[in-house]
Amino acid sequence: MTLQELVAYDRLMAGTLGFKLAVRHTYQRRFTRQDLDTALAGCHWYLISARPAVRIIPDSERLDDGILTVGFQEAGAGDSSGTAALYGAEYADTDHDATFHVHEGGSYFSLRFPGVHLHGDSWSLAAFLSGGGPDLARHEILYIGKAYGDGRRTAATRTAQHETLQTIYEDYLDQRMDIFVTPLMLAKSTWSSDDHIDDTEPGPDIDAYERVFATRDGVVSGSTVDLIEHSLIAHFSPAYNVNLSKWQAPRQTEPMRQMRSAGFRLLNVHLDTSDGLARFCSATQPEARRSHFIYHDVPPAPRKAVPRGISAMEISQWRPEARLVREGPDMFSDLAEQRDLMFRTFGDEAPAERKPSSIFLDHSSDTTVQTTPLAPDLLEAEQQVRESILQRRQQEADEEAALQYRGVPTYDPETGSIEFGRLDSGEPVPWILHDREGNAQSGYLINDDHRSNTSTLVILKHQAELSGRFVTYLCDPKDRLRLSAGTDASSPQAWIATSPDATAEAILKVADVVDLRAGDPGDFKIGSGTAGLLLVINDADTILGSPAIDRAASNILTNGPVVGVGLLTAFGTVTGFTYAAEHWQGLGGVHNKLAGIEVPPSLPAWAAMLHRAPLQEVPVTDGELAFAVFHDDRNLYFGIVAGVLDGSHDGEAVKREGRAIIVDLVGGDLLWIEEDHDCGCYEGLNLLNATRWIVRRFPEQWVLFHVMTNYFFDVDAPQHEALGWADEVMRSRFRTPAYTWRSGPTPDGTDFALYTTIPEPIEVLDQSNKIMQLYRHLYG
Repeated sequence: MTLQELVAYDRLMAGTLGFKLAVRHTYQRRFTRQDLDTALAGCHWYLISARPAVRIIPDSERLDDGILTVGFQEAGAGDSSGTAALYGAEYADTDHDATFHVHEGGSYFSLRFPGVHLHGDSWSLAAFLSGGGPDLARHEILYIGKAYGDGRRTAATRTAQHETLQTIYEDYLDQRMDIFVTPLMLAKSTWSSDDHIDDTEPGPDIDAYERVFATRDGVVSGSTVDLIEHSLIAHFSPAYNVNLSKWQAPRQTEPMRQMRSAGFRLLNVHLDTSDGLARFCSATQPEARRSHFIYHDVPPAPRKAVPRGISAMEISQWRPEARLVREGPDMFSDLAEQRDLMFRTFGDEAPAERKPSSIFLDHSSDTTVQTTPLAPDLLEAEQQVRESILQRRQQEADEEAALQYRGVPTYDPETGSIEFGRLDSGEPVPWILHDREGNAQSGYLINDDHRSNTSTLVILKHQAELSGRFVTYLCDPKDRLRLSAGTDASSPQAWIATSPDATAEAILKVADVVDLRAGDPGDFKIGSGTAGLLLVINDADTILGSPAIDRAASNILTNGPVVGVGLLTAFGTVTGFTYAAEHWQGLGGVHNKLAGIEVPPSLPAWAAMLHRAPLQEVPVTDGELAFAVFHDDRNLYFGIVAGVLDGSHDGEAVKREGRAIIVDLVGGDLLWIEEDHDCGCYEGLNLLNATRWIVRRFPEQWVLFHVMTNYFFDVDAPQHEALGWADEVMRSRFRTPAYTWRSGPTPDGTDFALYTTIPEPIEVLDQSNKIMQLYRHLYG
């Protein structure tokens, strides 16, 4: 692949406004004006919804074995008596001294057990215990309100100005329905320089976006509030909303005109209720979903005559935002279904105003309600719920017992592996002691839980000894195993070290063994008849920082395998591992790796790169594409070396020569859009294909790069993150032969630059799925 062919894939696109709304809480209680002001404080939109009343059946609860089961009665339509059901869940691992009280005729509950107090409304408890399915969670939206006005008022202020909620209360008084209020918060706002239409219309005006729609210091602009309100009302068209029930491009409201004049033709509002329990619907949106991914547009004429949604005559077949218009609603609905229900409804994180002031939680259950025995079908359901939970508990206990270490040898001489645990699937977790050629293999553990590190090391050490192929040298510098009390670690015959100094001495001793064996003509590979040696170091963070230890550890890692010597280390911090990876040559490339905390995958690769000889010259694309990663004080860049220019040129000459090279490569013309004469950096845009180019000054030359992408550069971030980012860009854009990064000449005033040359074949990958993942992050 040539540079010209690659540039054809790398073009800028043209805007979409995106907003994500989150649910604060869904309130079942009936509000006074003052309580409602408190519940809606700080929110800019709210939903009023209705559903058949759900009440707790008196005396239906059971609490034994740490399992809560409760019966519920749901009101039916008209004269129907409704339906009864029983649901349950664990509230503790074992039986507890727990109490459960019912209040207000079965509409509210409280549950106490040692250290925990949960309380909330009956519908929320039923929806939670039932798993949040669409039957109990279904809410019909009756009204959508907003409150912003002058840009400083909130929902509480606006709600005080109208009587819609009181009207709904009165209209539904005799219908055996509960009325709910759900305040909405702005969780995220974003924009994209892409939309759903194929044309050449200019992209977004970012100054206009910042002026009209941006959120500053937590204050949401009035235009944003109005635009989102209109989007929600047009989507659901609730019965009590008189205005804004349609979104029609020919009849634009002021926020629609502001959106259009700022260069945005597509609006996305993601109503994400997956942190709550309600699934909202309406006559126009009959499916009760936990996520409504809403699109409206303001396209150029001609347009389709539709009351809401997309009115563009044609939708692009290739633009990512167009694909999201088609697939986004179902995609985000599926993602919302996969999330666990959030237990913010009943605990300390739930809003205090969910409890009506008439309820006193310290009082016992409501005694005015007549109790009757549970129906046989509910008793049977209760028994099934409890049996299911008890069976799952027993299964988990059996699985945990199966994981207990029994000290049975697991060595496989064919593969040179041992086992030290099992995956969730039941498959054993292998650890390679030596390869098939008899070379000893090293490894590391990283976990901030020192007990996990210590127990794993002990198991690996014991299994290595049980193999009959290794003796071990155990270093426990913090003496976590308490070996110092019963062992004379100072004895020359003792293969134990219980202090940092003794551990450092052990590393030097084992490095000497490597040197002695390397100078001996004998065969020391595993299986040759000579025992291998495995140096085991716990809490390796405690012995870092010594150049002598760095050299000794590097010797063991690089020269030890062929003479039957391996190194097994455990680190308690990523910082400690980072130091060792950068100073212990070979650690980044070991076969055995186990991390209990997140370790950047780029870190071992960076460590391996540090031990390669740096390039003396900038590689140039000539038959093989030369990729580069470099930075300035703001950005990290990923690109291709397009040419090397004479270092004696001044800025103007460099721009002329760079432009000539670019035009010759890809045609078109070049507009220099940013110039920094002091640091020697010139950035240009090719007007034909909207590709980016940068010329940077180096100590001996100028280098021209085709920039494919860039990322924020944090001068304080570990440098291995740059390599990780570059690998991710490479994996997402291309399928290539194997490659390795090397450091090399750096632009003036910078700390590092990375290079790799890659031969054919290089395949450009379809970016649509990657972009959809990005949009999940932006809008999800």
